[in-house]
Formats: sequence, structure tokens, C-alpha cells
Amino acid sequence: MKKFTILFILFFAATFGSMAQDYQEVVYLTDGSLIKGFIIEQIPNDYLKIRTSGGKVYLIEMYEVERITKERTRTQNNRGQNINQRDYNNNRNSQRNRSGYYRDDDYDDYDDYDLPRNSIHFGVKTGGVLSNIAVEDSKNKTGFQGGVFAEFKFNKFAIQPELLFSMQGTKSDYDEYDDYDVSAKMNLTYLNIPVMAKVYVADGLCFEMGPQLGVLLSAKGKAEVEGVEGIEGIEGIEGSVDVKKLMNDVDFSMNFGASYQIPRIPLGFYARYSFGLTDLVKDVDSDEDAGKNRVFQVGAFVKF
Repeated sequence: MKKFTILFILFFAATFGSMAQDYQEVVYLTDGSLIKGFIIEQIPNDYLKIRTSGGKVYLIEMYEVERITKERTRTQNNRGQNINQRDYNNNRNSQRNRSGYYRDDDYDDYDDYDLPRNSIHFGVKTGGVLSNIAVEDSKNKTGFQGGVFAEFKFNKFAIQPELLFSMQGTKSDYDEYDDYDVSAKMNLTYLNIPVMAKVYVADGLCFEMGPQLGVLLSAKGKAEVEGVEGIEGIEGIEGSVDVKKLMNDVDFSMNFGASYQIPRIPLGFYARYSFGLTDLVKDVDSDEDAGKNRVFQVGAFVKF
């Protein structure tokens, strides 16, 4: 009876092992390709490792995975090759993910690596700004922002320099100023060059901060006066003046913000606050406020 029990256990184990080997995982990728094998490690929302029947191990980021299924393995063909196993290396260039590449080292060698996911991406961004100048009676003024950027990613960290055209400034309203209603605007146009340090905290989500150099392209003051008394038939006066010579040509700021890229597509969104550190007006007395830029930015980007 004891020998019979041992034989039964061995038969059951062999049968179960044979059944387990009859199935393999199929990882479908967002670029239309697939990899077949056995998943040996998987971190939710981060990455997985799959070993093919040929002994190769691939590391794949989860945002590149469309779905995972199982299928029954087939017998080998006349040449001794598994007809379900795709020769993945023949299509390496077309199957690389946005993080750069898949690792295909032997699994035993993975202890020598820290899951490298380095990449370089370029993109364009556009959006709106809500700006003012840190002086009394300053109110928010809306404007436009647009430009290009490059992202150099190192695992979960990245450096992103940008080149942005930005319409900034402020506006003020003075009710009943010497019996007139006066509204004034300061229209500032900058070529901003921020360099952002980014930290990815989740799939597609990152926080960022960094310095910014702004080059002043134009500065114009505009005023409108309503209710002009004593001049019959004239309801108001409007005028503008170029004040660029009175302004500092460069502006240094610190930026703080966040961005989110939608998984599996190149579209994303960003929000950022720029805190100006430079006085805007030249040759201002110590007891006067020269003003500093304050800019809130929000918009969308496309990353290639």
C-alpha cells in the first residue's frame, strides 16, 4: 500500500508538471508585437520580465503592455523549432518601447543591472498663462505660451530643457482717477529657457522644478481712459508706448509644477508656476517696488 501511494504521488506530480508546461504566457504590446514565454517577475504598474523558450529574458515596462493571455504550447515542427515562439530579435528596432529598449540578457545577469530605462524624447507644448507683476494693484492677465522641449530620462529621473515663447504682463484698473476711469496693461513678451528636473512618481505622472532664464523680446504699456470730461463727442482716449528700454533684458525665475502623460499615447498635460527673482524695472530707488514676474502656466504637450 505504501509503494502504491508513492507511485500515485509521483504520477500526479508528473502529470501536473506536464500540464503546466503545456501553457505559456503571451504578452501583447501596444506597438502590435507580442512575446511568448513564462513571466518570471512582475511589478504592477511598473514592469515585468518574461523568459522565452530560447532562454532569453526581456524586461518590459507595463505601459507598453496591452494585455496578457495564456495559450497552449504546440509540438515542435520538423526543424525542431517551436512554431509558437516568435524570433523576437529579428524585429528589435520596430519593437522598442518609449523607454528605449528591452533587455534581452540572460536572467542570471540581471543582478548586475538596476533596471535601466534611459531614453531621449523630443516634443512640443502649448497652453495659456495667467500672469501678473508683484506690485500694488496688479491683476492677472491672460496670455499664450508655446515652444519645444527635449527630455533626457534616467530611470525615474529626467532633465528637460525647453525653449518657450511666452506672453506675460499685468493689468490694473483705477476707478474715478481724477474723475476718469483708467485701465492699464503691461504687455511683456519673453523667450524663456527653463531647465526642469523631473521625478516620475507613477506611470506617466511626474513632479518637476528648475531654474529659468527669460530674455525680454518686447515690453509695451497700454492705457485706456474712459469718461473724458470737457471734450464733447469723445468717449475715451487710448494709447500705447514702448517701455523696453526701462526694463531689464533678462529675467531669472524658479519653476515648480507637474505633468502627466496618458499611457500608451504621446499626449500629456502640464501645470507650472514661475516665481520671478529679478526686478523688472531698471534704476529703481530702494524704497520703490520694481516688480517681479508671477506666472501660472497650464497646457498640453506631445512627446515623440
